[in-house]
Amino acid sequence: MMLGFHTRLPLLSLLLLGLAETNPSIAAEPTDSGNDSPSSKTPVWTGELETFYRHVDNLYAEHDQTSDDQLLGLSANAGVTAGSDELRWNANAGFESGRYDSYNDENYDDYWFNAGLQRSFSPNTLGSLGVGHNRVHEDRSSPDLPAAATSPTEYDVTDAYGLFSHTGSDLGWRLAGSMESYRFDDNDTVSGLSINNSDRDRLQSTLGLRLNFKPRQAIYPFAQIRADQRNYSDSVDDYGFDRDSEGYRINLGLSARITPTLSTEGFIGQLYQSYDDPRFNNISKVDFGGRLNWQITPATRLNLSLSRSLEETTLAGASGYLVTGLSGQIATSITPRDELSAGLYLAHEDYQELDRTDKLLAASLGYRHYLTKTVYLGASYTLDQHNSSLARLGDSSGASVNDANVQSFADYDSQTLMLTLGMRLGSDGTSLVDPYATPVFYTTEALSSSGLYAGVLGGSETAGAKVSGERGHQGTDKADYADSGLAGGAFLGYGYYIDAWYLGLEGSYLVSDADLAHSKTRDDAQTLSLDTKDRTVLDLRFGHSLPGNNLIYARVGGAYSRFDTYNRVNEYPQEAYDDSDSRWGLRYGLGTEIPTGPHTFLRLDYGVTDSRDYSISYSGHTGEPEYADYDPRATAFTLGLGWRMNETAPKAVDTSQQSGVYAGLTLGSSSLTSRATGLHTESSSTSPSAFGGDFGDIGHGALAPVIGYAWTFDSPWQLALEVDADLLRAGWEHDRDPTGRDFGVEMNSSTAANLRLGYRLKQGTLLFASVGKERARFNTDWIKGGNDNNRINRDDEVWGTRLGLGAEIPVGRKTALRIDYSETQYDDYEFTTEHSNSDSMKFDNSRSRFRTGLVYYF
Repeated sequence: MMLGFHTRLPLLSLLLLGLAETNPSIAAEPTDSGNDSPSSKTPVWTGELETFYRHVDNLYAEHDQTSDDQLLGLSANAGVTAGSDELRWNANAGFESGRYDSYNDENYDDYWFNAGLQRSFSPNTLGSLGVGHNRVHEDRSSPDLPAAATSPTEYDVTDAYGLFSHTGSDLGWRLAGSMESYRFDDNDTVSGLSINNSDRDRLQSTLGLRLNFKPRQAIYPFAQIRADQRNYSDSVDDYGFDRDSEGYRINLGLSARITPTLSTEGFIGQLYQSYDDPRFNNISKVDFGGRLNWQITPATRLNLSLSRSLEETTLAGASGYLVTGLSGQIATSITPRDELSAGLYLAHEDYQELDRTDKLLAASLGYRHYLTKTVYLGASYTLDQHNSSLARLGDSSGASVNDANVQSFADYDSQTLMLTLGMRLGSDGTSLVDPYATPVFYTTEALSSSGLYAGVLGGSETAGAKVSGERGHQGTDKADYADSGLAGGAFLGYGYYIDAWYLGLEGSYLVSDADLAHSKTRDDAQTLSLDTKDRTVLDLRFGHSLPGNNLIYARVGGAYSRFDTYNRVNEYPQEAYDDSDSRWGLRYGLGTEIPTGPHTFLRLDYGVTDSRDYSISYSGHTGEPEYADYDPRATAFTLGLGWRMNETAPKAVDTSQQSGVYAGLTLGSSSLTSRATGLHTESSSTSPSAFGGDFGDIGHGALAPVIGYAWTFDSPWQLALEVDADLLRAGWEHDRDPTGRDFGVEMNSSTAANLRLGYRLKQGTLLFASVGKERARFNTDWIKGGNDNNRINRDDEVWGTRLGLGAEIPVGRKTALRIDYSETQYDDYEFTTEHSNSDSMKFDNSRSRFRTGLVYYF
């Protein structure tokens, strides 16, 4: 998951030094020469061949106007280990090749090979030597790769290492050294200019010593020191900086093996680096790190790591950047043929000598199924988010300065979906499939009874409409309007079960107070409103009964909706359109019914209503009739309490293993609404006009990974802390042609942390409510009078408070189907344009989100 990040430390240094940056206890523990090394000189080899499909929705790590593409790739690797307990050697090699569908300049061919020799002088003393070479390409997110480059930068890394270690009863030590040579190829810009990368060529040398005091005890202290030199081939880089440096890291720490399945380690100390260039200040920072390795069950393993490193860069004025990263990976064997993994990476990058800090987040989920002992299918999803303090004033090149026009041009978001078909081979002819298994899906023994049912419901509805029409017979006016309100009603239906499958016919009636409005205090401006009054629905429901008689269903049908529409030009109020309009439309959605007693059930339902458009006529700017078209759409989430006429006994479900670390992938449908208010000043008037409007966009989908930890306290109650993120890219627009104000808001991404309190019913379903904080990124566009020179294009990152509720329905001992709904109210932001006859605007955004997906408890 993390290998694409440019902040990843050199792999050799991580594996070699091991001085508590990744797994420092490796050198501290006694060597068991009989477990890991071959008992004879018979070689043991492993290999893997994989073909893959990958789709990336932001190939160039761009802030906006993103480019997506797909590639087909092939990768292979092979390794061999041979020798005896006293002397053994190993070698491995591999390659990965990718071909893009549209952007062929991004094609790559990477390869690597390395070899090593290990000599055991005694059961507790060993030495190792190794060499390696890598030919790889640089990720597009690298700060050293210009955005205008036609292709990724390719480079070579050649390395060599040596180490010597000893573990005694009172003292253990490890001495290690390495050298790494970096050589970067030049590349070109899209305009044909050459990009010189030779000033990035360098040689890095490292020497480290670690002392473990009484290392054979369960808990022991250690001390470590590491010195390094970084020498560049060029005396100065292209910007005239001498980047040669040397430094050290010195630490004190504690290592502990708490149980046979749980070990941890942490350290603190000082990081120091001195640069030859007098313009670079010496870096002296607190150094810290740690790790936790936990074999939670025989089939499940959790690894956590906290690290800090000083990375190289050739950005003008920066000596380097300090990376503080927290990563976590958890993997489990669901069955002998199924593996599931999840990962989370958070990093803070502090660029030295520059006023720039970057924050990174990556969340991933992966699944692998073995068709045979060696052949497997895999799928993975990764979400990357990058948030930089680097901002730009002015237009797309930063040429014009306008305090209202602030763009976070270094921010980006990216989603990657990968499908693989591979084969794992070894000299013993077996795969590495874990033998521990937990059944995934239950079989349902008791079903709910067929028959009549009825109930009441209440919830929240977001109503919107695309409105387009004339503007004085000389132009057009188009806008996306939306607003939220409460909804309530009743339902009546008949359901029939065929085994575990369900078919039903249902009628419902819903009353809503969702309305939207637009107004401006100017004679020739428009005032309009659209109120959703009520809706009558008749639809079919198709579903399946899950463990505990929980029903999951999809619905589709027709809806008859009534709207109150008002539209006028302010100076002709007597000629306004003011009437009720009713329209048929298509309604579809999904939901769940959770039994709470022999007759009663709780319903969570989400539906989308797409009504037919209609046209209205009103007196226009010249007193003549003008026309507007309304295309309404609505989403509604409701909680229902129902009664079945026939009695059904709920079935108890054992969910004792649904606690601890969990992860899931959900598919959501989101609606964005914005209350825009402000003052508009026209060129013909010195007095501003008050403006207000309810704008929005209805029902956009987004994938959202979820990772959390749940406590059950041996009771029906569950408390959970979770984080989630998604890449929404939903927005609304207001366009006037040929003149007027064109503006819009787009939501690009969000991350959130939530606290969840739930109660588990006897049939296994967890009902929960949640509260959390969400940080979201909005892009606001504002053009007045069609003049791009006065354009405002700004980015705002704001916090919001999220409230939600939902249910998790068991589909396996560790697997649950999640359905939830949440609403987030974000902090408002405002700006004032700086051109003559300025406008002042404030935007108050909110979001409603429904999502469903699978969650797995590791």
